[in-house]
Amino acid sequence: MAILKGIDVTVRVNEQPLHEYNDDEDDNGEDNAITRYVEATSGAQFSIDYEASASFKLVTDVVAVEFRLDGGLVDTAIHRKEKLSNYRSLDGSWSSAFYGTREPVGKGWRMRPFIFEEIAIVDEAIASRLKNPSTTNMGTVVVAFYHRRLGPKSAPAKFKGKKEISQLTEKNLKGKTLTHNAKLGMAKDIGNVTTWKTYPADGHEDPFATFNFKYRSRRALKSLLLIPRTPSPIPLEDRDFETLTQEERDEFARGQHTLKARLRAERELNIVTDKTERLAEVKRERDDRRDDDEEYSELLRSAKVQKVQKRPFEPGEVVVID
Repeated sequence: MAILKGIDVTVRVNEQPLHEYNDDEDDNGEDNAITRYVEATSGAQFSIDYEASASFKLVTDVVAVEFRLDGGLVDTAIHRKEKLSNYRSLDGSWSSAFYGTREPVGKGWRMRPFIFEEIAIVDEAIASRLKNPSTTNMGTVVVAFYHRRLGPKSAPAKFKGKKEISQLTEKNLKGKTLTHNAKLGMAKDIGNVTTWKTYPADGHEDPFATFNFKYRSRRALKSLLLIPRTPSPIPLEDRDFETLTQEERDEFARGQHTLKARLRAERELNIVTDKTERLAEVKRERDDRRDDDEEYSELLRSAKVQKVQKRPFEPGEVVVID
């Protein structure tokens, strides 16, 4: 729960607050700013809820709230001092929420809800058609609170809004843990909205409280060590058999049966391999003996020929060489 200066801000999905993860490296020690990580689920609509406790005191005419999504200003709200009593709870607190970006259309207003969208990784050829995608402030929700002076009613302001970037390259994401982008859903009609001008109050030009939320996938939060990694299960054979459930014992028995079958197959294979190697050795020995016999016979024949050639032949003699 992110609480600062008597104000509590939460990111909600299906009306349930998302668990917040604290990263000490992101807190710069400022007493008027806080940073938290939340888990983004693809396709989920989300809202930003804020509540001021009974102890929160307005020091000017109004408290103004700015809501930025992925760096773009998407909506603002003001709470006038004289109207707060109309929607305070019994405990004295008051609350409100951003469910989407509001915009005037014709004579009415409409709202487009906020939705988490997973970033698609594309190759450079496709990315070259994108117009300089910037990842600065992507994956962030920023809610800033100001003490301001109230001015007259005014025409609705046109917000520049945010750029929806759903495709990036691995190069764009190198060294970053970005996994999601926020997109705006289908517009729906809402009631009329009254808009007012506000002005900085002397001595209160800067926000008195700023809430920074970084939304990431569960896998990215684990890579940041904000969520403990799932430990590897202890092998069944390394556990005390008495502590195993019946299902685990059955699995252990199947594993032992498989192990025995594998060992038996390996032994049989080793026996066959040994026999094959012995037969090959016998064959090599026989071949060597055969080669020796043939070499001996050849030498014997050569010696007989040489002996006959050295002896003088008698006329009419026929020499037979075996």
